[in-house]
Amino acid sequence: MPVPLTLIAALPLLFMIHDFEEIIVRKAWMKKYASSVCDRFPRLIKSVLLLENMSSAAFAIAVAEEFLIVSIVTITAISGYFGTFVYTVWMALFWAFSIHLFIHVAQTIVLRQYVPGVLTSVITLFYTGYTIRVLFSVFTLEANILCALFGFTFMIFNLRFIHNLGEYLNNRIKDWM
Repeated sequence: MPVPLTLIAALPLLFMIHDFEEIIVRKAWMKKYASSVCDRFPRLIKSVLLLENMSSAAFAIAVAEEFLIVSIVTITAISGYFGTFVYTVWMALFWAFSIHLFIHVAQTIVLRQYVPGVLTSVITLFYTGYTIRVLFSVFTLEANILCALFGFTFMIFNLRFIHNLGEYLNNRIKDWM
């Protein structure tokens, strides 16, 4: 395997550390800053309101869905059972995670304030930067770009799915309580 196993195996761990930050501070941050974000960026009102109204439990379940995908793909990639296909899927998920981290940094720059997830994004950038360097030394530019595009596309569709799932679960949790 051309990429060290430690870099492959680290992805689910770092993903969860990052998402713990988001789970812990998201609700309080949204309560304090959602209206100012909506005022500055009216096109984001629907997304911001969805996240603001989503319970921490529903948000955590949505994160768990992503964590399961990352973990299953990582374990399968390490096992080598499906060969290069699953390894390519792992690369796509790695690129999606990396892009996600850069988005948090960009949000912080645009908003000029802390956003949930930015602290662990900055810390995790060391891992992603080194892994990107390794991926570019092992795979072609085209392979990396294709994996990044596939991963980013998957991330967008999965975010829509888990936001809808979160909204559904949020409503069910309200019904159960």
